[in-house]
Amino acid sequence: MIYPKWLPRPKCWLKGFFLFLFNMPVWLAVLIFLRYYQIYGYLLFVGNESHIPYYLASGLLLTIALACLLFAMFYDFFWGKEDEPKIFKIFPPKSSLREGFFMVSTSLFVNVATVLIMIPFVPDTSSCVYYRRRYLVDCFDEVDLFWWLFIIVWITLSAYSYHWKNQLPTK
Repeated sequence: MIYPKWLPRPKCWLKGFFLFLFNMPVWLAVLIFLRYYQIYGYLLFVGNESHIPYYLASGLLLTIALACLLFAMFYDFFWGKEDEPKIFKIFPPKSSLREGFFMVSTSLFVNVATVLIMIPFVPDTSSCVYYRRRYLVDCFDEVDLFWWLFIIVWITLSAYSYHWKNQLPTK
């Protein structure tokens, strides 16, 4: 049996799933940052509104740089080679740093693409009745199905990103 060229290999699916798992702490950190900014952010910037774009831009760049470094460390731990030379003892090798940058850029691309794809399928929960912060059964099924579809689309897009990366010619 010939494996179709358009279908990602199992290694790509596995890397897509691991990328999803690696993004969960990032999403949690972003959620904490957004909640903190919603609660205390206004108090930080009262009377100093001219510096808000600089603080937000520097925070975004620092977050992306730290995410690249952490993803490179994850990649080096799971798929790295032992004999690769390191720049410094604390940093992973160059190939892992490149892969960490690819993981972050793929995560950003896949997040945006998944949100754009899933916008038409957002369930209408305005008619749902809440009972102690939980949906009734009919609304819970719609929301639960939406999140499962979101995860499936996210992992599929990341698997195809890895597949496209493997299709590129190397040196």
